[in-house]
Amino acid sequence: MRLTDFVRLAGPALGAVVCKWRNSPKSGLGHVGFYAGHDTRAVSSSSAATSPTPVSKASFDPAQLTGYFWPKGQPLPAIGKVNTGVAVASAT
Repeated sequence: MRLTDFVRLAGPALGAVVCKWRNSPKSGLGHVGFYAGHDTRAVSSSSAATSPTPVSKASFDPAQLTGYFWPKGQPLPAIGKVNTGVAVASAT
């Protein structure tokens, strides 16, 4: 898959691909997951390869987000935060 296969969303949407940078915004490193909601500490995500793990293992700190993405050619989802009450994030 390439970034050109996706459209950037204006905000979170349940099931969207969510990306964050790692080390620094210019490092070229990062993490990817599927948006599963927010709590007060982090964006929650889950990976197709792993089950959700506690936020302490891998946090999607909102300050580190690079964006929310949706597959091109698919109907656009409703944009808006989903409050989970519990933070989880992928371990990838």
